[in-house]
Amino acid sequence: MTGTSVSNTYDPADFPSCETTTLNITFSLMNAAGQVIDDCEVALTINAAPLPTITCPTSIPPVACVDLENYVPPMAPYAGACLNGTVSGMITSLPTNPACGGIAIITYSGMDQCGRTLVPITCEVTVLPAPAPTPVSILFLNPMTCEEATAFVAPPLPYSNNLALPCLISGSLDPVVQNNWTPCAGGQIIINYSGEDVCGNQLSAGPFTIEVQPAPPAVLTTPVFPTTLSCVMAEAFVADDATYDNGLMGNCENSGSIAASVQNNFDACGGQIIINYSGLDDCGNTVTAGPFTIDVDPAPVPTIFIPAYASPISCMDAETYVPPVAVYNNGLTGICEISGTIQAGVDNTWDACGGTLVLHYFTTDQCGNFISLPPIVINVQAAPLPTIALPVLPASLSCEDATSYVPPS
Repeated sequence: MTGTSVSNTYDPADFPSCETTTLNITFSLMNAAGQVIDDCEVALTINAAPLPTITCPTSIPPVACVDLENYVPPMAPYAGACLNGTVSGMITSLPTNPACGGIAIITYSGMDQCGRTLVPITCEVTVLPAPAPTPVSILFLNPMTCEEATAFVAPPLPYSNNLALPCLISGSLDPVVQNNWTPCAGGQIIINYSGEDVCGNQLSAGPFTIEVQPAPPAVLTTPVFPTTLSCVMAEAFVADDATYDNGLMGNCENSGSIAASVQNNFDACGGQIIINYSGLDDCGNTVTAGPFTIDVDPAPVPTIFIPAYASPISCMDAETYVPPVAVYNNGLTGICEISGTIQAGVDNTWDACGGTLVLHYFTTDQCGNFISLPPIVINVQAAPLPTIALPVLPASLSCEDATSYVPPS
């Protein structure tokens, strides 16, 4: 027989590698015919396998914020000289604000097949930001009255992505308001919202336009006027101002006064006072009222004052008598005065034997009033008795002259 042949009956798979052990290996010497000629046994010490090392997965796909709650990280491999396998991991640290995305930390830990605790490692996974928030829908009162617009304060506009924590992004945007209106003309309120959320997303909404109505027009209120006035009251009459007001206060108030325009179409004989109001309110609108007419009664009818006169008067005085002038007035002054003089009409019903002189005072004043006095009767005395003056008579007449003698008158 030539040569040697060794058959190794050792199979490493038959032995654990978790702890140090002794392996007895039998070597058999066989001839060419395959017959065992001799045996040799060798004791081999097998050391326990070294502790495997965990490594991060080759690729960890990003995870959306909304999937974090149910996220299961991929298995991480571990490997050593004799052992290999996988362990699970769990997120142990989130980004500062997961809703904004960032890096989350996965800690991998576990045991190898031998039940030995492996050294934990940490790996990173990218957290994708949550969807950007959307400003909520907002409705404004439209249109607005002047009062509503004056009191209007635009509210902050909430926004949200309608997710739960930690992916919730919510807050509010402050308004920027343009007041392009006036109480008189109305106009518009324009509201815009813009800003950033906590993740730096640019948010905006608007413009929202609110139509603002002008303040109500002012209503003119006039004084109450009498139907008629006496002349004296009319002369002193002063028309009060009319007032206008739209019934509001503050910024929307439209109020004030307008002076009267007065036409005094009257005199002592009566007439009218005509009152009109016309002017501009605070918004430049023309406000008018009138005409208002007050009838003015005529002034009192004047009285004739009887002049002083003498009665009786002599025949001689009657012959040259000039009747006195009578005066009349209504006792008033100014525009209501009615006054004047009257020349007497004279009825001469007298002669040397006496009689009467009758004075008549009457006239129509400037207002057409007929005024008169009862007749004034002045007695006229008879002229003095005459004295007979004797003619010159002859001292004597002859008989013959006496027969034809005619005495002188």
